[in-house]
Amino acid sequence: MQILYDGWSLSRAPGSLAGLHLQTLLSLLPSAVDAYVALPAPAAVRLPAAIQQKVRPVSPSPSAHLVWQQHMLPALAREMQAQLIHLPHPSPALFSPVPVVVSPTGMSAAAKPRPRGLFERLRDAMAQGGMARGAWLLWPEDLPSSAAGVQRLPPAVHPAFRRLDQEPIEVNERLELPDTYIFYHGPSQPDDLSRLLGAWKWAAAPIGEQYPLLIAGLDPVSPASFTRLLDNYDLQETVRMVNPQSIEELSQLYQGCAAFFYPAQSDPWGEMLRAALLYEKPVVALETPLSGALVGPAGYLVPSSSNVERGLGAALITVIVEESVASGLAAAARRQPASWRLDDFPLQLEACYRQIIDSSK
Repeated sequence: MQILYDGWSLSRAPGSLAGLHLQTLLSLLPSAVDAYVALPAPAAVRLPAAIQQKVRPVSPSPSAHLVWQQHMLPALAREMQAQLIHLPHPSPALFSPVPVVVSPTGMSAAAKPRPRGLFERLRDAMAQGGMARGAWLLWPEDLPSSAAGVQRLPPAVHPAFRRLDQEPIEVNERLELPDTYIFYHGPSQPDDLSRLLGAWKWAAAPIGEQYPLLIAGLDPVSPASFTRLLDNYDLQETVRMVNPQSIEELSQLYQGCAAFFYPAQSDPWGEMLRAALLYEKPVVALETPLSGALVGPAGYLVPSSSNVERGLGAALITVIVEESVASGLAAAARRQPASWRLDDFPLQLEACYRQIIDSSK
């Protein structure tokens, strides 16, 4: 089977939700798949040797991204004689010569911010049209979904997060990690960062000196912009952005944290939250239907309200200060992955691909 993957995020935002999910997919491919990855620039991460990379240079502008999704990906699919296009985002081309399958990452449609510019609004409208024309949707089997025509798969977690006995690597020294810290790895839209730092503002004074907040995955955010944001919140002393150079280094950041903080809308595939659960970390997160179903009793979940930032900050303080709360969450995290059929993912993915290709003939 010849499958074309949209690798925009691997070039532009490898630490993003889509970037992590795509790396996970490419690490778990069944042997029957001949994988091609379309890239707008050389990949910023190391990909498996068997993956065939097709670079078609385009700028990172919103207009170029629209052309990439609507024209260049379908053209590459024809050129590669691909039988299927796999997207890590719900933005298929309005007209595609081959069937499209989507394993959506990022925020839920209800929480997605309105596109700001003309090309962003146009891309959003065309993406909705592309989904309505019959794109297939892949969804983890342990999470709820009300969408029609959903293909269920076991959860997917990158193998780097499943090596629980791996030896420490040089990430601690290179990134100058503190002995104890809180870790955030998630979306970096303005609303997400405002909620994150607003919540941390409540927690920083009592716990920030001993447990600073480390943040990864902010690819679209420049260091200068992030520094200005920290200045606005007066959090320069207790917050730091880190840049792991590989998914193995990222896994070390998860392993070393005292708690995983995720005050954002849950990603449908939930790979960040799943990684924290695999490492038996206490999770403090925003309560959503997806996060509730995924982490269950392993998370201290805070409902959205007018005081959500204060509630998230208080929850984080509780998890750090009250050892019994943290140990209870960690014990629940230890039980949560027991039902995940992680080893079944490649074969189930192959079966879904074959079904979609056969039904589209």
